[in-house]
Amino acid sequence: DSRTLSSTPGNGYQWFRNGVAIPGATNRNYVATDGGAYTVQVANSAGCTTLSAEAVFTITLLPGRSISITGATEVCQGEQVLLTAPEGNTYQWFRSGSAIAGATSRDFSAGQSGSYRVQVTNAGICSVTSDAVEIVVNALPQVTIMLEGMEMTAPVGDYSYQWYSDGVPIAGATERTYLTFTSGTFTVRVTGNSGVGCSVMSAPFDLIVTELPQGQAVLQLDAYPNPVRNILQVTIPKMGMEKAPDIEVFSMDGRRIGVYSSSDAGRHFKAELDFSPFKQANYLIIVRSPKAILRTRIIKH
Repeated sequence: DSRTLSSTPGNGYQWFRNGVAIPGATNRNYVATDGGAYTVQVANSAGCTTLSAEAVFTITLLPGRSISITGATEVCQGEQVLLTAPEGNTYQWFRSGSAIAGATSRDFSAGQSGSYRVQVTNAGICSVTSDAVEIVVNALPQVTIMLEGMEMTAPVGDYSYQWYSDGVPIAGATERTYLTFTSGTFTVRVTGNSGVGCSVMSAPFDLIVTELPQGQAVLQLDAYPNPVRNILQVTIPKMGMEKAPDIEVFSMDGRRIGVYSSSDAGRHFKAELDFSPFKQANYLIIVRSPKAILRTRIIKH
């Protein structure tokens, strides 16, 4: 902002700001761009000079336009981004063009996605609206543990998983499903693989292993040789199954490490499982049918 100051007519002029002569300010008119107390000394044709009374000119600077951000602009649900307005006297925050009720402080914590601006006023006179800041708040995964047969499952999605037993991470249990034959309190942490990787822990799931669901039995699965070094031959009774079932291989800590197909061999199904890539340890192979769960422990040499 500026203001033009004019003197009475004379033969010579010198303008002063706060009592100090302004270099080059020797015209009848002077454009003041800085606040202060201005006077002008006017000389007549005889060389006599007169000093004017003071004219006080106050300039209020416009606030800045940049919002200061504390932290990242992309966060997870439940987290907030601290926004700080340029210095001023009064403030009004906006989200996506709408004024936010009660958001009249210099600082504002943004917990919703949107485009944020702030209107800053200085001394009730000069007002400016800031540049926009885009905030992205990612939703958390919805995590509920479900029990399917003997297996606990977490939600399907573009997620990573870590299962816990009684609050302790289970080594290698990083699949969507987890099979165990041991009672305990289980949780699973689900982490999104996109965005900022929002993570949430499920509610505790108390699993009490007593018996199979009503109507099911546990039967021994026929597999040889056992111990095995390379190829394991598996024979599966049909038990009313029309389709050849899959054979699942689990480590003893509940990790599913392989799924194999079987084929129809007339009175039964059969399969050949290649155990050669597996390290020396004990394993559990399982076949699920509507009437029973068939399983057996395999020793890999």
